[in-house]
Amino acid sequence: MTPFVTVTTGGSHRDMGVDFGRAARDVIRALVAESRGHFRKWTGRDIGAAKRYAVRHFLPAVRRRYPKYLEEVRGIAEGAGATFEDLFCLTADEELVELWARPEKCSSAAIRSKDGMLLGHNEDYPPRYMDRMVIVNARPDDGPAFLALTYPYILSGPSCGLNAAGLAFAANSLCYKPRRAGIPTNYVLRDLFSSRRLADVIRILRVPGSLMGNAVVAVSAKERDAAVIEASPDDAAIMRMGDTGLLAHTNHVRSETLDRRGEDPTFGSRKRCAALEHLLNAPSSRSRKGLQAALSSKEYGLLRHGRRANDSCTVASAVLDPKRGMMYVSKRGPKGHGFRPYKLRISTQ
Repeated sequence: MTPFVTVTTGGSHRDMGVDFGRAARDVIRALVAESRGHFRKWTGRDIGAAKRYAVRHFLPAVRRRYPKYLEEVRGIAEGAGATFEDLFCLTADEELVELWARPEKCSSAAIRSKDGMLLGHNEDYPPRYMDRMVIVNARPDDGPAFLALTYPYILSGPSCGLNAAGLAFAANSLCYKPRRAGIPTNYVLRDLFSSRRLADVIRILRVPGSLMGNAVVAVSAKERDAAVIEASPDDAAIMRMGDTGLLAHTNHVRSETLDRRGEDPTFGSRKRCAALEHLLNAPSSRSRKGLQAALSSKEYGLLRHGRRANDSCTVASAVLDPKRGMMYVSKRGPKGHGFRPYKLRISTQ
């Protein structure tokens, strides 16, 4: 049972990226080497054309809106000894794949328990990311410290995490076909970790020019509340937890007000969402152990292994406790392990 690659860092965005790239160097180089075959298998297209497309149609928007996060990506490339073009293409991997294919994605649920607000998340993505996720503990110079489960090409955002302001986040893609040009979702989601309250999450996800539809389940320990913010490429809507104490989300629009034109939801997404609500309906199940059990359910289709080469699978599961700054993460797959605790470090040493 191999542990996650872990990174503890802080400072400028470029310096944090370099630290991250050095720690994840082997994983990043393996991903870059596999990218041509991976992209061809999933889309039938050539990775070289995809890289050129990303640089031409995505990079200008990121450079204008998120230059500091682009510096992180440049630092990751430097630390890993990879080219910036290779790393930038990986940060837009989902958008590039979804122009031609549509794999199933993630599941999340927020609960209000006797111990406070908790957030559970299953990270579902292509099997090449099995055993390749990264735990990062970071203290940026210009924002709250954060703890995240992330992919080895961006410091935080696309999976789940929490910050020192008492907020926790989990991201789920929505089934809208991506725009042909704009900002890859990973950069928008990276910006979530600068939030200090739920209202900031809502503002961040309303960014104009985002390429894809996505939903973020956000939990605030201080506000003792949670919300799902659903964002199509053109609009956003909010669902509050309210008095129910439970908020589940997968990959289809659930709010009444978001425009569903262009959405193509799957039956699998609806099934997983219903399963989460069923498994967490009883007050006795609304605990960290209850979330862990729900996320580990094979019977209800929440823990997925993928039956075909192009199926998504659960690469990791996490339960986040933003009040205590704790994240309990299980690595899935043949080299996986059960839920292990990780604690937010407010300062780096």
